[in-house]
Amino acid sequence: MRSTPVVLVGLICLMAACKPKNKHEVSLRLIAPDFKNTMVLLYTLGVVDSEMDTLGTVQLDSLGNAILQLEIEKPVFASLSVDSRWGEIYLQPGYNMSVVIPKVDTIPLIFSGIGKAINNYLATADAVKKRSEQRIGYTFMQLPEPVAFQELVHQTIDSLQVFHAGYVDTVTLSSADEHLVRARNAVNLFFACEIYRYNYSAMNPQVRFDAQLPLEIPELPNGKHIPLDSTLVSHQLASYGGAVQIYFFNTYFQELDKDSLFRSNPQMQALRPMLINGMIKRDKHLPALQELLLAKNLDFNLAMMGITPALDSAYESFKKEYPSSQWRSVVDKRYNKWALLQPGNSAPDFSGVTVSGDTVHLSAFKGKLVFIDVWATWCGPCVAEIPASKKLRQKFENNNNLVFLNFSIDQDVERWKNKVLADPDWKDVQLLESNTAWEKTVKAKYMIWGIPRYMLIDADGQIITVNAARPSDPELEKTLSDLLQAI
Repeated sequence: MRSTPVVLVGLICLMAACKPKNKHEVSLRLIAPDFKNTMVLLYTLGVVDSEMDTLGTVQLDSLGNAILQLEIEKPVFASLSVDSRWGEIYLQPGYNMSVVIPKVDTIPLIFSGIGKAINNYLATADAVKKRSEQRIGYTFMQLPEPVAFQELVHQTIDSLQVFHAGYVDTVTLSSADEHLVRARNAVNLFFACEIYRYNYSAMNPQVRFDAQLPLEIPELPNGKHIPLDSTLVSHQLASYGGAVQIYFFNTYFQELDKDSLFRSNPQMQALRPMLINGMIKRDKHLPALQELLLAKNLDFNLAMMGITPALDSAYESFKKEYPSSQWRSVVDKRYNKWALLQPGNSAPDFSGVTVSGDTVHLSAFKGKLVFIDVWATWCGPCVAEIPASKKLRQKFENNNNLVFLNFSIDQDVERWKNKVLADPDWKDVQLLESNTAWEKTVKAKYMIWGIPRYMLIDADGQIITVNAARPSDPELEKTLSDLLQAI
């Protein structure tokens, strides 16, 4: 979504009537005395790619006030973030509201002006959910036993029903707005249940979740299929995108990983995108939901592994089956970024700092084969590979044409320095990400979604692979030896 934020801050503007200047404009007067001089962020998240699209930012003044104006082309659910406080706002072109932002999240945001009816509902519904968590003693993000979780879900449903009945008796909501808020309540609960299903499965891999917690919830489709609501999709409800992601992961991605034959067979693992395609079609979802899940399969696997033969097959199949899909541009965007990282393309240059504070660029090693390890001190699998990495380096220590470059994405500089300096035998090039602009980071340039990530760059500065084998994989030593012979 394209947006043009115009920020006007100051006492005179705050006291004046700040009305939308055209039919696409939205005006928000923010009143947050507990968050003086704090930056406010208004954004949406993509339903398929979960990428943030910033609608506007503004800094509150010394009294905690500001005005944010922006243009939107259609109705949208946006997330409002102020320090530790988060809230969801429903915006339509022409809305003109004041928003009071309390510090405590059990006290709802308070709206007045054009758009207040639906937004006060959303804010109070979120507070009702928080208060249900307080009464039970667990949050939806924690991991109580199934019986306690089911009690939390049902108590939240009961509380929301009581709130809903009282609200619509005293405040006029259009039929379209009432549909939106009911659908949002159901999706938010579904999202919470899917998160629990993920966490419960992770902690209890030997127990099938469905047998432990049958989701007999009237507002939800028995926990088997995500609710489909085209309006929530079109309006970019954040929890709908989250629900799609976690449902996809629980139902398809994780189910494959539970199969011992799949886990032990690299050839089958390479076919993951096509296997999941078949699983989605097997489940006979509604056509629009099937299209959305197939797009999610492409986006998720691209983010995980980039372009592979199986991904290409799934991508071509999607384009053929859905030539006019609304998700085509989202998938194409990620695919085209990965296309720039294919073997033979020039490796995007990046820089980091040494322990002593010197800046070093990847391009400084042109003329040598470079093995890059993107890691962090807090990443268990990354640290577990360090001994194998040191042994591998020792085997090539007399070859000056090979560079082992360890690139940390730690934010805790001292922790990184201590880890590196504590091991004098770890003699590789050690760099730390120092770029604050996202587009300049190694994560952005190399589409790094998770670590560790291993990459190989040849002596001409061209990409060999951005998904190399781990140091503990015997194949890596052979690959390095073969590549060095060509230099």
